Amino acid sequence: MSLKVIKCWFCGSLHETETETSVPCHCGHEAGPRPKIQLKRHARRQPEIKHEPEFQAATSPDTHHLAVAESFKTLNVEACDFYRTRPRGNSALSRDTLCWIALFAIGVPLAYLRYGTVLDKGTLGALSNFGKTYGVAIMLIFHVLCVLAAFKDEISRGMLALVVPCYSFFYVFSMSDQYVVRVLLGLFLIAFGFETYEGFLGFVRSADVHIQSILGKT
Repeated sequence: MSLKVIKCWFCGSLHETETETSVPCHCGHEAGPRPKIQLKRHARRQPEIKHEPEFQAATSPDTHHLAVAESFKTLNVEACDFYRTRPRGNSALSRDTLCWIALFAIGVPLAYLRYGTVLDKGTLGALSNFGKTYGVAIMLIFHVLCVLAAFKDEISRGMLALVVPCYSFFYVFSMSDQYVVRVLLGLFLIAFGFETYEGFLGFVRSADVHIQSILGKT
């Protein structure tokens, strides 16, 4: 019987065998041809096709993604205090423009009537006394309205309007969208602004005299 010589594929040593095609080698491997390595091929992942009931369940409004989408649809950014900004665009620009046009259209004739020679001296004196008497109280009401409008838009601006003098009026004329308050305040300042200032100075003087009298008595 003829012997076969088999070479170890790992260490190269020779081995004699009669019938077997591979024998154990001293290196720990099988002497013979190098074994082929079978590579496992992974099948491509096919997209999961859901049937109609499963698809309807996955896309129902109870799921998270559609709930977030619905919340964004119903989200009113203008109502959020932190993101409160003046609306931009043609509509906002037209409102501002109409507001200023109305203020100037009514304010110019009002100023002419108030400080011109159209009205007699008795009527002008009565209007002047009205401004000195009630002007401070009316300006206080306008101040409260401006502060509330600022708080409605943003808390920080409301605090500034409450603490900083005259910031509430600046906010209404420059940043707020309360156009009715802006027009009414502008017309009041045109008609009774000077008399209101004189009435405020008279109130301060009378308060100072009263305080000095109290301190003198004590």
